[in-house]
Amino acid sequence: MTNVTPIASYLGQTHSAEQELYDYLLRAVQSHTPDELLQEFQWFLIEGRQAPTPELHQALITVLKAPGAEENFKFILNRCCHIIINRWQIHPQLQKSIPQLIDLFKTISPPTPSTPRLTRLHRQLVADFSASEQYLTLQRLALVIKGEEENKKNSLGRMGRMKVFLLGNSFSAILTYTNTVS
Repeated sequence: MTNVTPIASYLGQTHSAEQELYDYLLRAVQSHTPDELLQEFQWFLIEGRQAPTPELHQALITVLKAPGAEENFKFILNRCCHIIINRWQIHPQLQKSIPQLIDLFKTISPPTPSTPRLTRLHRQLVADFSASEQYLTLQRLALVIKGEEENKKNSLGRMGRMKVFLLGNSFSAILTYTNTVS
């Protein structure tokens, strides 16, 4: 029979809790609209105030209370973001939601003195994430996507003018040719 130390058991629970968060996001990104998922992500993972299920609420508490949460939470939150981003990136019509996801971290409400201790910890860890290298990388990705969207809009505008120009010249050429023949 294997003896499991209390810390090993706790770390196993923590890994299981993290996996529960990831599994939920994998399902949600396929079943929710971007607007629904953005709202839920903000309420649950950024503000810590409304979990989709009691089990997810408990999973988040387990992650927040885990040894090393101050160091590890930014990696967990980064992975949560990437689960959503990876799904949205493969669907061109959803890509515009990626910068919105990243921008959610700009609206972290500061805790008040009456905020429960665990909620204060959660918000502090989210604020720490928004100051991390991982978040900076996500911000760069958001800038690239915003730039691509802007380029698409500008390119379509130029192509539209070119088509009008080409059509205008074709009609002129046709009209000129018709006028010279008659």
